[in-house]
Amino acid sequence: MRKQTLQFLFLLFCVDACLTHAAEAPGTSTTRTNAVATSLRVFADMGPVGKIDRGILQFGKDQFTFVVPQGFRGTFDNSTRQVRLASSELQATITIAVQSVPEKADAGISADSLRAAALSNYKGAQVVDQFEASVGDWRGPAIEIEYSSTAASKTSVRLVQIPFPGGVIAFTVLASADRIRTSDHALNQLLLSIRSGINGAPAAFQRFLPDL
Repeated sequence: MRKQTLQFLFLLFCVDACLTHAAEAPGTSTTRTNAVATSLRVFADMGPVGKIDRGILQFGKDQFTFVVPQGFRGTFDNSTRQVRLASSELQATITIAVQSVPEKADAGISADSLRAAALSNYKGAQVVDQFEASVGDWRGPAIEIEYSSTAASKTSVRLVQIPFPGGVIAFTVLASADRIRTSDHALNQLLLSIRSGINGAPAAFQRFLPDL
């Protein structure tokens, strides 16, 4: 148990370090340090499938609502303006950041630019998969990479960046390589559950789905 706890704490440290590196990466169109999320409220809700935790992420007058994946606990980091969803059982974290629209018009997000940034930020990483992810009607590139965190273990990272009218919503999933497939399900639950309220419009809530 002590060994598993230490490994999980190491993974949390890696999340902070990797997010910092991503913010500092020069010359990449996916670099955005101007996170605009301001608060997170998590509350319990009941429905046909039992108790779930819902989150409301506020950024200015706008907001995202989502269902916290089963087994995860949500917190808001005031220093980084990011949501952290952590599961001690899965030894995995999902980080959510809402970022404003980049100042440069050509600083768009593409699969190639996300790949280049990921390989630059995570030294020695190998690309496992590239795909497209969606939140509602918005779509954006995603990538899974794997790197050696220690001599005896590998860490998997999934990066998702989805443009929306107010900016970009970015997700970072971090887990040991042998647990990333279980964490994939949690990420899919999260993406399916997100609803938005842009330009001051109230956000709806995801109705209860069988797989949530």
